[in-house]
Amino acid sequence: VGRHPLYPDRRAFKFFTQPGAKDWLTREGTALSAVQAHLRDCPNVIKYLDVALDAAPYPYLVLEYVGGGSVEDWLLAPPADRPPLDPAELVAGVARGLAAAHRHGIAHRDLKPANVLLAPGPDPVPKIADFGLGRVDPDPAGGSSAAASQMVVVGTRMYL
Repeated sequence: VGRHPLYPDRRAFKFFTQPGAKDWLTREGTALSAVQAHLRDCPNVIKYLDVALDAAPYPYLVLEYVGGGSVEDWLLAPPADRPPLDPAELVAGVARGLAAAHRHGIAHRDLKPANVLLAPGPDPVPKIADFGLGRVDPDPAGGSSAAASQMVVVGTRMYL
């Protein structure tokens, strides 16, 4: 988490420290760019603010800061430590975020509790994060089954 005097809002930074991270980010840039361009105003999708491919020593993403932890954190916390959460509102918020992504041909491909962040407050707002495995269909209205059958299955095995 960081701040800059010219940008008063807190921001999250995701650093990529693995070898080949710049190449991976470059390949995955299509999905991240589509999320940034088309889903910027969706309250249920985290905002991708910038990418620094040539940053040394590690490339990084700049993201909206969401301080309520993830749904996974919420599930693993002792019940007494959890903020109240309406399961129906949680699912509805995730569905709204996915529907907005799908309208723009963006498939997340790794949706799981760790990738749904909760904006803090009396009514936590779910925000879908980590579109790093996402893919963009250039013609979302086309509905080509041939294109779908050529997709590679990716994601976290437990949640596929």
